[in-house]
Amino acid sequence: MIPTSGEGEFHEEIEVFRGSDRHHLRQADEGTPVAEVCRKAGISDATFYNWRKRYGGMTPSGVKRMRQLEDENNRLKKIVANLTLDKAMLQDVLSKKALKPARHRRLVDEVREDWKVSIRRACSCLRIDTSLYH
Repeated sequence: MIPTSGEGEFHEEIEVFRGSDRHHLRQADEGTPVAEVCRKAGISDATFYNWRKRYGGMTPSGVKRMRQLEDENNRLKKIVANLTLDKAMLQDVLSKKALKPARHRRLVDEVREDWKVSIRRACSCLRIDTSLYH
């Protein structure tokens, strides 16, 4: 039940609704002591109550849909973070005018140093071909 790949809490929670583990929440609702259900499932009481709070009345298809929405939300958050970083880098360099290839290289170096990004990312953000940098 405990995730080994460091995927996070959500993947651990989802496993309750897979295979034979699907019935653990139902068992507790039917009167089986929570401690016994947790022992059989190999989870802590706190985890069980978190699952109950989060998934208490949901169907497996509802859980699957919520997982899809959370995955999409995480993907969109990464996109926003990347675009925000690009915007900040561009605003930082906006006031500097680069006319010569040497100045382009210096701008790339400044962006790399200030923002701790790769050459490729800095060149892409500044719209400079990587062959000009090398």
